[in-house]
Amino acid sequence: MTDGKRAALAFICGNMYKNLVGTRLYDYNRNKYIPYNLQRNSLEVNLYDFDRCSYVSGNYRQLYDYKTNSYIQLNINNTSFNGYDFLSNTIFNGIINNNMVSIFDYEHMKYFNYVIY
Repeated sequence: MTDGKRAALAFICGNMYKNLVGTRLYDYNRNKYIPYNLQRNSLEVNLYDFDRCSYVSGNYRQLYDYKTNSYIQLNINNTSFNGYDFLSNTIFNGIINNNMVSIFDYEHMKYFNYVIY
Protein backbone atom coordinates (compact mmCIF):
# COMPACT_ATOMS: atom_id res chain seq x y z
CA MET A 1 0.00 0.00 0.00
CA THR A 2 1.27 3.48 -0.74
CA ASP A 3 2.21 5.75 2.16
CA GLY A 4 -0.51 8.26 1.35
CA LYS A 5 -3.26 5.68 0.99
CA ARG A 6 -2.24 3.99 4.25
CA ALA A 7 -2.29 7.31 6.13
CA ALA A 8 -5.74 8.15 4.74
CA LEU A 9 -6.99 4.72 5.80
CA ALA A 10 -5.59 5.24 9.31
CA PHE A 11 -7.37 8.58 9.51
CA ILE A 12 -10.70 7.11 8.42
CA CYS A 13 -10.50 4.14 10.81
CA GLY A 14 -9.30 6.24 13.73
CA ASN A 15 -12.08 8.79 13.28
CA MET A 16 -14.71 6.07 13.14
CA TYR A 17 -13.66 4.79 16.55
CA LYS A 18 -15.59 6.69 19.24
CA ASN A 19 -16.74 9.13 16.52
CA LEU A 20 -13.60 11.27 16.70
CA VAL A 21 -13.65 14.48 14.71
CA GLY A 22 -9.98 14.90 13.88
CA THR A 23 -8.77 17.23 11.16
CA ARG A 24 -5.18 16.08 10.76
CA LEU A 25 -2.94 13.10 11.26
CA TYR A 26 0.70 12.77 12.24
CA ASP A 27 2.56 10.11 10.24
CA TYR A 28 5.49 8.89 12.36
CA ASN A 29 7.12 7.01 9.49
CA ARG A 30 7.22 10.07 7.24
CA ASN A 31 7.58 12.56 10.11
CA LYS A 32 4.81 14.86 8.85
CA TYR A 33 1.36 16.22 9.60
CA ILE A 34 -1.36 15.64 7.00
CA PRO A 35 -4.61 17.67 6.94
CA TYR A 36 -7.89 16.03 5.90
CA ASN A 37 -11.51 16.98 5.43
CA LEU A 38 -13.75 14.08 6.45
CA GLN A 39 -17.49 13.90 5.83
CA ARG A 40 -19.40 10.83 6.92
CA ASN A 41 -22.72 9.42 7.91
CA SER A 42 -23.86 5.98 9.03
CA LEU A 43 -23.50 4.56 5.50
CA GLU A 44 -20.71 6.39 3.69
CA VAL A 45 -17.44 8.21 4.11
CA ASN A 46 -15.91 10.91 1.93
CA LEU A 47 -12.36 12.05 2.71
CA TYR A 48 -10.37 14.80 1.02
CA ASP A 49 -6.62 14.30 1.44
CA PHE A 50 -4.87 17.69 1.20
CA ASP A 51 -1.43 16.04 1.00
CA ARG A 52 -2.35 14.01 -2.10
CA CYS A 53 -4.99 16.47 -3.43
CA SER A 54 -7.40 13.61 -3.88
CA TYR A 55 -10.42 11.79 -2.41
CA VAL A 56 -11.05 8.46 -0.73
CA SER A 57 -14.74 7.56 -0.56
CA GLY A 58 -17.23 4.73 -0.33
CA ASN A 59 -19.13 2.71 2.21
CA TYR A 60 -17.34 1.44 5.28
CA ARG A 61 -16.68 -1.99 3.75
CA GLN A 62 -15.26 -0.89 0.42
CA LEU A 63 -13.43 2.39 -0.20
CA TYR A 64 -12.20 3.83 -3.48
CA ASP A 65 -8.92 5.73 -3.59
CA TYR A 66 -9.10 8.24 -6.45
CA LYS A 67 -5.35 8.98 -6.36
CA THR A 68 -4.37 5.39 -7.17
CA ASN A 69 -7.66 4.44 -8.90
CA SER A 70 -8.00 1.38 -6.69
CA TYR A 71 -10.28 -0.20 -4.09
CA ILE A 72 -9.66 -1.04 -0.46
CA GLN A 73 -11.73 -3.72 1.26
CA LEU A 74 -12.19 -2.89 4.94
CA ASN A 75 -13.57 -4.70 8.00
CA ILE A 76 -13.75 -2.75 11.27
CA ASN A 77 -14.45 -4.45 14.58
CA ASN A 78 -14.43 -1.96 17.46
CA THR A 79 -10.71 -1.20 18.07
CA SER A 80 -9.28 -3.43 15.36
CA PHE A 81 -9.58 -3.56 11.59
CA ASN A 82 -8.27 -5.50 8.63
CA GLY A 83 -8.67 -5.53 4.90
CA TYR A 84 -7.24 -5.93 1.45
CA ASP A 85 -5.54 -3.41 -0.81
CA PHE A 86 -6.39 -4.23 -4.42
CA LEU A 87 -3.54 -2.13 -5.84
CA SER A 88 -0.78 -4.05 -4.05
CA ASN A 89 -2.81 -7.29 -3.75
CA THR A 90 -1.91 -7.57 -0.08
CA ILE A 91 -3.71 -7.65 3.25
CA PHE A 92 -3.30 -5.29 6.20
CA ASN A 93 -4.51 -5.12 9.76
CA GLY A 94 -4.58 -2.45 12.39
CA ILE A 95 -5.33 -1.44 15.94
CA ILE A 96 -6.92 1.76 17.25
CA ASN A 97 -5.97 2.99 20.73
CA ASN A 98 -7.82 6.24 21.46
CA ASN A 99 -6.36 8.67 18.90
CA MET A 100 -3.44 6.42 17.92
CA VAL A 101 -3.62 4.04 14.94
CA SER A 102 -1.14 1.35 14.03
CA ILE A 103 -1.28 -0.53 10.71
CA PHE A 104 0.68 -3.65 9.81
CA ASP A 105 1.13 -3.64 6.03
CA TYR A 106 1.97 -7.10 4.69
CA GLU A 107 3.37 -5.62 1.47
CA HIS A 108 6.16 -3.99 3.49
CA MET A 109 6.03 -6.45 6.41
CA LYS A 110 6.15 -3.73 9.06
CA TYR A 111 4.07 -1.47 11.29
CA PHE A 112 3.18 2.12 10.45
CA ASN A 113 2.06 4.41 13.28
CA TYR A 114 -0.17 7.49 13.31
CA VAL A 115 -1.81 9.95 15.72
CA ILE A 116 -5.04 11.79 14.92
CA TYR A 117 -5.54 15.40 16.06
